[in-house]
Amino acid sequence: MINRHFLMAAPVLFALFVGWPDALLLAAPHQQLSLRARIHKSYLDIVQSHAALSEIMSFMNSRPDLFSKAHPERQRLLSRDQRMTIWQTWQRFLDHMIALDLLGQQYEALERKGIEGLENALFYGRYAVFLTQYRYALEFIRIAERDSILHTVLNDPVPEIGLPGGTYSNLKSDFLNVAKAAQFAQMDLKYRISDPGPPEAIAHSIEEDSEYIWDAGKGAGPLATLKNALTIARDAGHKTWLPVQKQVAEWMGDTKLWRTHQSLISGDQIEGMHPLLEPGDIFLTRREWYLSNIGMPGFWPHSALYVGTPEERKKYFDKDPGVTVWTKMHGIKSGDFEALLQKKYPDAYKENQVQDPGAGTPKIVEATGDGVSLVSLKTTASADSLAVLRPRLPKLAKARAVLRAFHYKGRPYDFDFDFRTDSKLVCTELIYKAYEPEPHIAGLMLPLQEILGREIMTANDLVRLFDKEYEMETRQLDLVVFLDGDETDKKAYLNTPQAFRKSWKRPKWHILVADDALSQE
Repeated sequence: MINRHFLMAAPVLFALFVGWPDALLLAAPHQQLSLRARIHKSYLDIVQSHAALSEIMSFMNSRPDLFSKAHPERQRLLSRDQRMTIWQTWQRFLDHMIALDLLGQQYEALERKGIEGLENALFYGRYAVFLTQYRYALEFIRIAERDSILHTVLNDPVPEIGLPGGTYSNLKSDFLNVAKAAQFAQMDLKYRISDPGPPEAIAHSIEEDSEYIWDAGKGAGPLATLKNALTIARDAGHKTWLPVQKQVAEWMGDTKLWRTHQSLISGDQIEGMHPLLEPGDIFLTRREWYLSNIGMPGFWPHSALYVGTPEERKKYFDKDPGVTVWTKMHGIKSGDFEALLQKKYPDAYKENQVQDPGAGTPKIVEATGDGVSLVSLKTTASADSLAVLRPRLPKLAKARAVLRAFHYKGRPYDFDFDFRTDSKLVCTELIYKAYEPEPHIAGLMLPLQEILGREIMTANDLVRLFDKEYEMETRQLDLVVFLDGDETDKKAYLNTPQAFRKSWKRPKWHILVADDALSQE
């Protein structure tokens, strides 16, 4: 079973560090408590990443057909599906390594500030990040080196899931060297003589990872460095080992701190798209600089369903004979769809009418880390890139999708990404089940893919489906609007269906990577 930390949901903020404003970095005395609280919150992010990487190792060990040569006497030939599973596993591993890398750089930046009273807290965080990366890099390499073919597969560029070429060689070069082992020995001794000890949140992972590394023998070579360890210099710096990491880190420093609570899509653009929307439309959104994108494959991490307001639905559904007959079959003699919604889900219906002066009426149902909830258009659309897809279905199918969305409202988020159960839902599972066909009512035939032992659908899969079917008369989805974020201009622009078709091929860090290098658009 996939651990809840393994596939991170898009709405769940994975690392609060990236949003710390400069005022907190300066840490005036009255801000110390807030900064200390954020540091301790970040420890939980390390633990989550640790758990995710552990799950990846477990998956690799459970698939000897992929990660262990079954017939050592001959070279094997992997199928495309096998290679894709390996690449997806590798991508998720890299996702969490990059997340840890960014956390480590934020700890280091704060350490350079020399904030009195926080030295140990920051060092413990930085050491826990270092150990988690080092330990799981060694473990991944140990598993991957069972079969020489994996060296080739893992170094392949895979633009459609955002993998540049040569990444596995870079990993081995960075983590299998004396300098890394010496850095470990240096930090380990500092940790042993630090007082007081580490917070409980990360103490276990520090001890476990340190023991693994010593047992692996990777720290044995530079033991001579310990004789000079009483004079411990600050670590020379947190090194990145992927080209994209360096760019991400630099842009994080320049950008995220400046627009922590801003989106590239403007309020005017959100208002402008409102008249274009219809109940049953599917939203896809992306927010840059959120490490919540970690673990979600592809450029588009999040989806939501537009249900509209009672007035919008009444205008859209009231005169449709199919909706009227279906509503009567559910016991509403008048055939009024609004009456059906109100009767079956009175609490959600009442919430759908509440007017928030700041955000507006809740008219979108989405699944986030807080569960399945009704939110405003402003809440969902305040993103950096956004697309709205419209199912090419009868109004009856859309009315049923709205009814199902109301049915799921209030259910918890499915951190296990298990599409087999309705008790908890992930964002794309809400879309999948809202539009699942049933006898006599059409639906969407949406793709499922197996990712690390789970059959799921991602938001990126919806775009891929749109691209695949675009030229077909039987295509299932139409594009209503595509607002494409441009980090350089700090704006989002209306883009074409052709550009949207290619967007599923973009890597996670699309805005940082040259098109000719990775996105191949």
